[in-house]
Amino acid sequence: MPAAWLGELSGVSPRAAAPILRRLLDAGLAVRYDGRYYLAERGFRRAANLSRMQAGAVRSRHGAYLQAGFRQNQRLHDDSVNRLVLGFAREGVRAFAGWRGEVNIPGLTQLRPDLLLLVSEGPFGPGPYAIELERRATSQRAVAAKLGPYHRAAAARRAMPVLFVCETQVAADRFAAAAGSLPLLSTNEASARSGPLTGDRTVWTGPRSPVSLRCER
Repeated sequence: MPAAWLGELSGVSPRAAAPILRRLLDAGLAVRYDGRYYLAERGFRRAANLSRMQAGAVRSRHGAYLQAGFRQNQRLHDDSVNRLVLGFAREGVRAFAGWRGEVNIPGLTQLRPDLLLLVSEGPFGPGPYAIELERRATSQRAVAAKLGPYHRAAAARRAMPVLFVCETQVAADRFAAAAGSLPLLSTNEASARSGPLTGDRTVWTGPRSPVSLRCER
């Protein structure tokens, strides 16, 4: 994230955030690149220890970042995900790191959401909801491929409600239409930015309209 976003999430002013970020850099927990702050290797291990997970569950492969095209696309994706984190935070709700919501069904499928939300009241009951920021899957075939792991998990009685945020409303509608029996809600990125993401009447499109979504705070 850029420093201003990190400061807002932490509830501190830019002046107060600056020395905190410097300490993270000095401790080797974070690195700064092109105006944004990322977890360093020590930061990956620290995050994994706090979550009682293997560092490999948190760390992405670094080699792909040597490719300029991949790096640019990933940055656009990361910024969109982080704007969602900010949007939920501004409504008093925490969106958790996606690795906390990973579901592995050996020999069948794996769910690796971008974010995780803890819902207290929603159309699919309380519990963890996955959040997927999807910028590329727009065709019916690509949408079906993206939903494949969620369908396989549901067939194994491990269904996880999922919220899709798509770049366009056309793509969001395709995800909603292809959901079938999956517990799925969708919206477009512009609507997600304007909100509300939670409350009595939200931006999500689902089986009932308007969709109400309340989360643990």
